[in-house]
Amino acid sequence: MLAVAIAATGAFAGGCAKKADVAPVKSGSTAIGSMDAARAALSTTAPDAKLLFVQTAQAATATGTPVWAYLFGSPKSGKMYVVYALSGKVMGQQEYGASGLSDAEWAKVPGTQAWKVDSADAYKKALAASGAKGDPNAYMMALMVYKPKSDTSTVDPFVWRVQFDPGKSGATTGTILVDAKTGAAELAK
Repeated sequence: MLAVAIAATGAFAGGCAKKADVAPVKSGSTAIGSMDAARAALSTTAPDAKLLFVQTAQAATATGTPVWAYLFGSPKSGKMYVVYALSGKVMGQQEYGASGLSDAEWAKVPGTQAWKVDSADAYKKALAASGAKGDPNAYMMALMVYKPKSDTSTVDPFVWRVQFDPGKSGATTGTILVDAKTGAAELAK
């Protein structure tokens, strides 16, 4: 429902706009490395925010630094917020709209403690499983933290979904799944 539709349509980079400028917070260029800065950006707007989804906001290259888009939800307000971060620095935030989650569902949204495999390692594992003989032109990756009952997709929580623009690398164009808890990688069936 909420995050899968956003990821599938690429709408993460857009959305409803209530922008706020946020002071940069240094950390890292990975998804986990930039997460604290992204969460801090909501400390006033939605201090109860829970991470629901994270993905590259645009295609990234193997030698570039990805822009991360984090989808947070606030149980108190019932709203969702997108926060963009690059190298641990927040680039801005937007209110995204209503989450559609009930109080019972909010209670089931997990923390991120189970998330052990960060984006850089997930990329390496996906690349190894892709059959590539060099660097692909670009890649996109996404990780869902919570999947509502109403979501009938095949996307599983805490599993990185990585797709490559193979160029001449020979990488598959299929989706590579990397378990964010164990690091196990496989081509999606």
